Amino acid sequence: MSEHQSGPGERVVITASELERVESRASPVIPRNPPSPKVPWWGLLTGSLLVVCLPLLCGFAAGMRIALRNRAAAREAWTRLFCTLLIVSGLLTSIAVAYVWTIKAPPQVPAAQFPLGLVSHDLAEFPVLPAASPLSAAEIAARTRLLVFIVIPDPGGILGESDLDSSPVGAAALLMANDSGYLLATNRHVADAQLLFRSGNVNRVLVASSQGSYAYADVVGRHQSLDLALLWVRRRVGHSTFRQPVLRYSAIVVGSPVFVIGHPQRLFFTLSSGMVSRLGGDGTVQLSAPISPGNSGGPTYDSSGNLLGIVTSTIDKQINPNAENLNFATRADALLTASGWNFREGGRASLDAFLQ
Repeated sequence: MSEHQSGPGERVVITASELERVESRASPVIPRNPPSPKVPWWGLLTGSLLVVCLPLLCGFAAGMRIALRNRAAAREAWTRLFCTLLIVSGLLTSIAVAYVWTIKAPPQVPAAQFPLGLVSHDLAEFPVLPAASPLSAAEIAARTRLLVFIVIPDPGGILGESDLDSSPVGAAALLMANDSGYLLATNRHVADAQLLFRSGNVNRVLVASSQGSYAYADVVGRHQSLDLALLWVRRRVGHSTFRQPVLRYSAIVVGSPVFVIGHPQRLFFTLSSGMVSRLGGDGTVQLSAPISPGNSGGPTYDSSGNLLGIVTSTIDKQINPNAENLNFATRADALLTASGWNFREGGRASLDAFLQ
């Protein structure tokens, strides 16, 4: 029996040289995870450009899937790319849809509800002020009924119910009525307010009277240092006139009664009373009459119906817990001079007509 033959019960011995010969004939080892082909540069560029348009990106992905149906290795790399691009494109599309839905045009309100021009004032009889004797709160409310307005920003298109229900609200006071139109005073920050997601005319606002008339008013003047602005509404018919008497800052007496009319928290044409608490010396008049957001731009009258201030601000107790009924108006006698103003579109002529 040779050394390579074995009988029953004998061991088989494999030498090292025999093992080397067997390993040399074996097939080479193939890596388990061969590197996948990369997406070419043009694919990355095309996909990145189409990410802003989800339908086109989906069409591009469908076309590449058909083109690569017989190339399994390349298809894996493209799949990873398209998964990322579709996620990004889906998020961008969702944000765009939400934005467009937010700024979509509100439903149109029937024109009959919003007549053009202050028809409630064109043929009205205005009060005679100042009164010969001090007025009660009820008499102030009755005599100033035509003299106070609601002010909201220009909606920048069709006037909708949402604009009236949710827009920033301020007030304005009538200074003059003549054959040409109506001159109103308000705060500069009221005239410059804008609606969220709307691009209205920054030099125009919408004003409304207590009688339900609506009209667009042009912002014809902004004071350079004080929180004051002038509004002008064109008149269509009528010849009744009015001129608001204005009390000089030096003539305001601390402790004298005052009446404030405005729209606190959208409670339109609310009357509140108090007294002059302090003269700030910087053109401000401190008041004890309660005011809230919505009173800005409204008039402050004395007991004779003289205009002594335009309501400007209050110190919010939620921000400063120690504040208690600290309210301020801007001196109204700044309306008695043309200096210190930036005028536009006939604003100087309108104020000169008031001063005459």
